[in-house]
Amino acid sequence: MEKRFENFTENPVFFWELDNVGFSKKQTAYRMIVSSTEQKAEDHEGDIWDSQKVFCENNYDIQYEGNKLESKTKYYWSVCVWDERDVSIGWSSVQMFETGILEQTDWQAKWIGDCADIEDRSALLLRKEFNITKEIKSARAYICGLGLFDLKINGNHADKSVLNPANTTYDKTVLYRVFDITDSLLIGENAVGVELGHGFYNETVAVWNWQNAPWRDSQKMLMEITVWYQDGTMQNILSDESFRTTRSGPTIQNSIYYGEIYDANKEKNEFDMPGYDDKDWQNAVVVNSPKGKLTLQEMEPIIRTKSFRPQINRLEEDLYVLKNPAMATGWAKIAFDAPKGTKITITYGETLNDDGTVKKIGNDSWFHTYIQQDIYICKGTKGETFEPKFSYKGYEYIEIAGYRGELTEEDVETFLIHNDVDVISHIETSNSMINNLHGLMRSTMLNNFQGKPTDTPVWEKNGWTGDANISLQTMAFHFNINHFMSKFIEDMRDAQTEEGVVPLIIPTSNWGMGNMPVWNTLYIFAIERLYHSFGNKTLIRKHYDSMRKLAFCDIRLSEQHGWTWGDDELSDWVSPSGGADPDVPYAEMPSEGSGICATGYVYKMLKTMCDFASIVGRPDDEKEFKNAMKKVYMAFNAKYYDVQKQIYETSFWREGANNRTKYRQTSNLLPLAFGLVPERYHHSVLTYLVEDIKSKNYHLDTGMVGTNLILPVLTENGYGEIAYKIITQTTYPSWGFWLEQGATSTWEMYERTTRSRNHYFLGTYDEWVFKYLAGIQDVFDGYKTFKLKPQMLGDLTYVNCRVKTPRGELISNWRKKDDHSVEYYFAIPVGSIAEISFNASDESLVEIDGQRVSVSMQGIKQIKCVDNLVKTTVGSGKYHFTVKS
Repeated sequence: MEKRFENFTENPVFFWELDNVGFSKKQTAYRMIVSSTEQKAEDHEGDIWDSQKVFCENNYDIQYEGNKLESKTKYYWSVCVWDERDVSIGWSSVQMFETGILEQTDWQAKWIGDCADIEDRSALLLRKEFNITKEIKSARAYICGLGLFDLKINGNHADKSVLNPANTTYDKTVLYRVFDITDSLLIGENAVGVELGHGFYNETVAVWNWQNAPWRDSQKMLMEITVWYQDGTMQNILSDESFRTTRSGPTIQNSIYYGEIYDANKEKNEFDMPGYDDKDWQNAVVVNSPKGKLTLQEMEPIIRTKSFRPQINRLEEDLYVLKNPAMATGWAKIAFDAPKGTKITITYGETLNDDGTVKKIGNDSWFHTYIQQDIYICKGTKGETFEPKFSYKGYEYIEIAGYRGELTEEDVETFLIHNDVDVISHIETSNSMINNLHGLMRSTMLNNFQGKPTDTPVWEKNGWTGDANISLQTMAFHFNINHFMSKFIEDMRDAQTEEGVVPLIIPTSNWGMGNMPVWNTLYIFAIERLYHSFGNKTLIRKHYDSMRKLAFCDIRLSEQHGWTWGDDELSDWVSPSGGADPDVPYAEMPSEGSGICATGYVYKMLKTMCDFASIVGRPDDEKEFKNAMKKVYMAFNAKYYDVQKQIYETSFWREGANNRTKYRQTSNLLPLAFGLVPERYHHSVLTYLVEDIKSKNYHLDTGMVGTNLILPVLTENGYGEIAYKIITQTTYPSWGFWLEQGATSTWEMYERTTRSRNHYFLGTYDEWVFKYLAGIQDVFDGYKTFKLKPQMLGDLTYVNCRVKTPRGELISNWRKKDDHSVEYYFAIPVGSIAEISFNASDESLVEIDGQRVSVSMQGIKQIKCVDNLVKTTVGSGKYHFTVKS
């Protein structure tokens, strides 16, 4: 079954993998059973669901279609598969999944809290003791704590996750988690303790209107602990007025942005243990439930995934600055030995001031005080430790002020935290710089996976749709983002306006409500990417009507502007400032208008909606989308193509934007990439683009849109060597310049004056590494079909790449030999069909195990020669090819 944490689910979706043994293997049919007991599943008795034999080649995105499932129930499943000869290959082993609380009316617990004023920034503590009298079979905790909860049973955390639950539009959706607490309970007295922080549920930062969020309220909790006994009975412990509460705990203040103030002298030690004296606490009160629908969080939780020991530099008697080995998102756990009442200020940052202190952010028009800053007040116990619970920071440096003790390496441990998405790929080339750039992008994406794809873990912590839109393919090559992005897609639907507009940041408190296609077409393109990379076709049907609403909204607005888009919007964000000075003042705003990019994204979106309309059987919609595409195409070329210059040029220009020139590479890259260039214009547009790149000595001159397109467009059009020169540049402006500055993450801008150094949207060169150096292209429907067309560029001598697809592992390796021949090794997953292209003038130059390739060989389905390429279509299997020089 597809990975779900602890196998809890509200909507079962099944997945299995077939052994890749032999050639041209595939599934032709399956039979799925779901049973009420493990024994029935072993006996292949599907008393809950028996699909019978279904003729289907897909081994993923298999939706449950059986009887209605019950809440809090275990189910067992198995699948039988038929191969390409329609021969059964037998039954899988029995697997289990478990449902959460499926209906809102199935919840028996009450929402509780203490009705504090929303301006109270302290954490709320809750506890309850209960008795277990019999031998336990299993136990679960079903809990939603808003904004963030920290759950302990008998003094132990329920699991290793942090910052629960994920951020949502709380008046539309509220997420709960399920924890297996079987091993945490004891026969006899037990206790549950919960601490609630504010999170985005009650944030005060005003920049993005969080202080006016319609859901904003004081902390509250809903929890059911269910214990199943060996004798068949069960017991429920429900959140209600019997829980005890207090705000006199150690977390005096907490904020996602600002950080936390923690007074260790107020610690309620062992409040989550039985026998604790809570006579000074109060009984909880029943509070109003949030408006949002309670939904199981099926996205992977946030966990600590890596720890570090930073370098320690003592600047003054009471001032330390720590340097982490790499840019990270998370926090530090620090041990102190100081007198009682010592106030220690811990500030996190990405860069240093000239005096070696951390560059602090805040105390300005954005933030009323410094962000990313915790204050710890010591209790005077040797070795006392502190780490925050309800905030996270982006950092390479940590400043510790006010501590006069000796701080050693053993006293500090720093953490990387992010959603526990599966890493599904490995790629290595013979060029160490490209490998380093690859590592930068992977790290930076993970640094921005905290319940949503954020734009920076420091400044904003917002789910900017444009950043993710540009980076979708890169994300999907690195990670299994199926659940992670599915949650974000639900967030986008929750935030969509009646007119169809998806806001710029998700979730949002009615901020950034403008319709900007380069940003909000993410809603449609994310669903398209999950379909092709992970086979998630279900989302197309589930969200079609909402996607359609956005598409028709864009059609109406385009028509009002003569079938192009307006200019004064976000567009090709943060292209280099111009010239050769990497220290020019910080300036984000693009000089050119948004018309070219936004119009292009509308055109591309309509093409995708044509495909979706065909899939869901909406021919009238498909016709309208195609008609709109034709009008956009004609208007785009009429407005933006300069017949004299033979290039596409912006119709809007903002003067005085540093040293930028009016010719924008992105203005020509986008139409070339999106199919908007008529054949008669193609040569002149491409030639001008290439000459401009050469005139800039193969340096970048693109913002986020063009940066994503420049290497693929060049390589697709026969200029792969120029693309290679660009990616291997080391002087400003280039990606290699970041490496030269010691970067361990990708930056928001190319200049040293960049605001953020932990921003992934300019690192999309990595998509090119997978698509062209490893050659993985045109992936369709969960890798049902794809192309392999590796490029041997520059000084590369080998590339090794593995990607875990829904059908199994795909391998694309190549290596140049001393005799100038090239060896290839490919592994094609079961059920996949791949077209492999070799640089060879004749098929006689392509061999398998010393024999000329032939359709008579196992797995080889077709061979053809086209434009000095030998194209070989193959089925599943493992292949060793040699192409002679």
